[in-house]
Amino acid sequence: MKSSGENCDWNGYQETEYIAIRENNKRRAYVEQLKISGPQGQKLADLLCSQYPGQSFGAVPNEITPESVRSEIARGRAINPNTAMCRCT
Repeated sequence: MKSSGENCDWNGYQETEYIAIRENNKRRAYVEQLKISGPQGQKLADLLCSQYPGQSFGAVPNEITPESVRSEIARGRAINPNTAMCRCT
């Protein structure tokens, strides 16, 4: 088993970049699906895409970045299932 820093082949930036792209694509597809589902779906899509001005208090940003993914993993509020068993970090 690999220890910290020892022949580690995990590239955290590439992995978190992939996660950010995947989540942004899923969110866009979901919003588009809501918009075409009718008036109620359009209202829900508008609500989902709007931001209340003020403090975020941990709200999900409109655009997820690799940095926000790393931050959430570091805070323990998210996991990366591909590296959950990796002891490289």
